[in-house]
Amino acid sequence: MTTVNDINTIPLTGLRHIDALLNDGPAWNYVTYGAINTISYSFSLTGADNIENEDLAGPMSQFSISQQEWTRYALDYLTDVTGIEFVETTGATAEVHFVNADIAKDRVTGQCAWQNHIWRLPDGTVTDYQVDGIIYLDNNEYRRENADLTAGGEGYETLLHELGHLLGLKHPFEGDIQLPAAVNNPAHTLMSYEYDGYIRDEYSPYDLAALDWLYGGDGLSGYMGINSSGGIWLTGDEQANTLMGGAIVDVLNGSDGSDTLSSLDGNDILAGGGGNDRIDGGAGRDIAIYGGARADYTIVRSGDGVLVTDRAGIDGIDTLSHVERLSFEDRNVALDFNGNGGAAYRLYVAAFDRLPEQQGLGFWIYHLDNGMSLTDAASGFVNSPEFAQKYGSNTPTNTAFVTALYNNVLNRGPDQGGLDYWTSALDNGATRAQLLVGFSESQENMTTLIGIAGNGMDFVAYEPA
Repeated sequence: MTTVNDINTIPLTGLRHIDALLNDGPAWNYVTYGAINTISYSFSLTGADNIENEDLAGPMSQFSISQQEWTRYALDYLTDVTGIEFVETTGATAEVHFVNADIAKDRVTGQCAWQNHIWRLPDGTVTDYQVDGIIYLDNNEYRRENADLTAGGEGYETLLHELGHLLGLKHPFEGDIQLPAAVNNPAHTLMSYEYDGYIRDEYSPYDLAALDWLYGGDGLSGYMGINSSGGIWLTGDEQANTLMGGAIVDVLNGSDGSDTLSSLDGNDILAGGGGNDRIDGGAGRDIAIYGGARADYTIVRSGDGVLVTDRAGIDGIDTLSHVERLSFEDRNVALDFNGNGGAAYRLYVAAFDRLPEQQGLGFWIYHLDNGMSLTDAASGFVNSPEFAQKYGSNTPTNTAFVTALYNNVLNRGPDQGGLDYWTSALDNGATRAQLLVGFSESQENMTTLIGIAGNGMDFVAYEPA
């Protein structure tokens, strides 16, 4: 159960570039009011005075049609970044209001204010939690800039900055945890007050890392992020980071620098980024992400791990352990020779006496990953036209079938003991799919193929309709 302390205390990551941006509110992940994974907003002035603001020098005014359109554009961008759905409504029922106002403070282009409402039991358990928020854009000193919220302009950058506050980001120069001066700039975070000569129309890397930590990319009440049932999403900076995952599904992104990424259980997504990284996926079926094409990298097994080297040197040389899959921009690679990837690969070679095509291998890897048994997969091969062409369209005798398996899979004729054993199995009710699995998973076949596929098996990921 959620407690007041949960709402008022934001969990930290231990990474300065993220923690320096985390505010102690408004804690949207705990809201109990309204539809799941939505934040309602309005351009109406009705209800916009629910929060007292002593910094206003005059009455509020409504956003123009153009301001409203570009605000919707910004919220669509935020949906892409966070997974949160923003739903427009009217009147006082909205959780967030957007208004123009004369902000009395000098050199303040915009402002975000919020208040929360907590209903709790005597023991601190929260029974209901609601948030109100307002974003003000100055219409006096910065009237010209804020009247035009076109993406790429100063007003739009101000709007993104205030939306950052609305979603729980603070200034990097405030609070107990602050960014060093060298990275307190808009190139790293849009929440900075420094100016570097550029106007931005999207969040900078540190902002995205902090929003990923808060919301996990799948919004409120999702599987990732704060107050979720799933894992965590950590993104490093350009320094050398040590990112530690948990026991469920994690997303660890090292960015630049020579990082150490370690996870526990779960099917995790791990991206070392630039530098020479050490990546340990732990248990589960883990994927390491690379930004280039497959041909730009070499993959070599080294002891119990795998070395992935970027030929251009941008991603460096990564040392991987307990990582089952690699994802490149044009294809994937299965490293799990003793897992589903290797089983699908061996089944292909055993059934058709040839190397698999990448699309087909991806199809069978997908189905094995999602619970299909190897015997059921083998049945698909046995019933295929190519299998019939290879082994004979007319059903061969059991002896002939076993002999063909020896020749096609093991590249030798059967020894008498083996021929008798497998023929007897068929005579006593074993299926030909079961025999195909027996040959494909035999130690003799695995020993033969590890020299071909031991450094990874290229495939194109299957996407079901």
